Amino acid sequence: MIGCRWFGCMGTYRHIEGGKRTATRIIAIIFWITAFMVLLGCQTLPIYHSAEPTYALTHPDDSPIGKKITPVLAPHPGLSGFYLLDNGLEAFAARALIVDAAQRTIDVQYYMYLNDNTGKLLMERLLRAADRGVRVRLLFDDLNTAGGDRYLEALDTHPNIQVRLFNPFHYRSSVSRIFDMIGDFGRLNRRMHNKLIAADNIMAITGGRNIGDEYFGARTDVNFNDIDLLAVGPIVKELSGEFDVYWNSDVVFSIKANRTTENKADLQKIRQHLSAHLDAMKDSDYIKAIGQTAMIRDLLADRLPLIFAQAKAVYDAPQKVITERDKLAKTTLAAKLGKAVPDIKTEVLIWSPYFVPGKSGIASLRKVRDKGVRIRVLTNSLAATDVAAVHAGYSRYRIDMLKMGIELYELKRQADNAPAKGKEWIAGSSGASLHAKTFVYDRQAVFIGSMNLDPRSLLLNTEIGLVIYSGDLAGQVANHFEEGVRPEVSYRVMLAGGKDAPTNGDQLVWTAKEHGNEVRYTEEPGVDFWQQVQVGIMSLFPIEGLL
Repeated sequence: MIGCRWFGCMGTYRHIEGGKRTATRIIAIIFWITAFMVLLGCQTLPIYHSAEPTYALTHPDDSPIGKKITPVLAPHPGLSGFYLLDNGLEAFAARALIVDAAQRTIDVQYYMYLNDNTGKLLMERLLRAADRGVRVRLLFDDLNTAGGDRYLEALDTHPNIQVRLFNPFHYRSSVSRIFDMIGDFGRLNRRMHNKLIAADNIMAITGGRNIGDEYFGARTDVNFNDIDLLAVGPIVKELSGEFDVYWNSDVVFSIKANRTTENKADLQKIRQHLSAHLDAMKDSDYIKAIGQTAMIRDLLADRLPLIFAQAKAVYDAPQKVITERDKLAKTTLAAKLGKAVPDIKTEVLIWSPYFVPGKSGIASLRKVRDKGVRIRVLTNSLAATDVAAVHAGYSRYRIDMLKMGIELYELKRQADNAPAKGKEWIAGSSGASLHAKTFVYDRQAVFIGSMNLDPRSLLLNTEIGLVIYSGDLAGQVANHFEEGVRPEVSYRVMLAGGKDAPTNGDQLVWTAKEHGNEVRYTEEPGVDFWQQVQVGIMSLFPIEGLL
């Protein structure tokens, strides 16, 4: 175990300190640290207990829920149905309701699943589904599971629940993970960023949201404005196929690890804890929303206003995290997206909370602009972002993008006035932060998924998304974009002298509306001097490849 190695190092250090010179002590410390890091670095993926491969339901149309949805799909042969989830409360209710509706299988795949109010409420329903005989497969990226092993191991003891971890750490405690990351940084820095929940291989939700209060509007200090899709029909088989590829891949391991007991007592404690939490939350907006939202009932009764369209699931292979960057070639989601999207002729709308195009991205954007295509980008302002280092990376490219005629908008942390009715998603709290990853092409096709336009999403992490070929759905998303770039909600970033301003002496300006009046800033708005200094310093470091 890592603890034994650490205390062994310290024991040697104390022995040397007793009778050696300072230089000798330093050499000894360096030796042990180096040996420790080499030992960690030499390890590849940990050897955990491996489980037999399992797969999605093969005949979803024959399941009880499938038999109810089939008549809904029948008038639209070959097409899938989609419903936009642009409100956090509804997005949570939709997840809870498809878990409740599932009768055979539930697959859950997330980069982050927080053990907070909404996380516990959803887990209580997942456990209840397992109790009634539904097979539940839980796949989590291991970066955010520190301290939760006993909890996950206990869930795994349920006969109908299996828990697996993507690209796991060798060592399990929070402290030891730090050393693990240092010694095996090249592998552990690459994570599974996918988000998916599917029921009976006939209904699924995917998009940008993780599971946590900030993604469902349950916190007052921060609200990650996001977009998901409820999907039914043939496209869900593609999404379930993605889950199976990950679930059975050689970079995914069972949580069983070194478990020596069945932890039945712990499972009972978890059951009691989740039940008590449900009782405590019975008067919350979330419990009320689940009870009042008729989404699934409307779906089964063919009353839900679905948009039917052709669609394609695009995703990275799980082996991306153990493949050298220069060998990724055309296998990434970004490359697949380029093939799946029709040739852009007039306009592209880009939402990306983390937007760091890099030199290659700038070159690609220029090619699109050279065809006369209008490009509009909505990202976070420095005040709204939750990762200042990413903003530092983005800020390097603002002038270049403005000079080629790209329109840039940066979301405010707090909107100047209440959003239009039905648009509450964009400014639902005093701490608004954009989290949607969505691109609209000529208002005829749309991508909704987990991929940001930054080096991390493109080259390091794995991602997933859907391309939907529908003018109606693209129009809905475009309307949300227009709401997001209103001057009451976002800053318009421009060059003081226009896009033809001379290279020397370029000056950025931010324009918006506040209290009904037009305002103009010549420095990053909404932040203090030291925040600007910190970002300026970070922009000097060569860390773009890690952003």
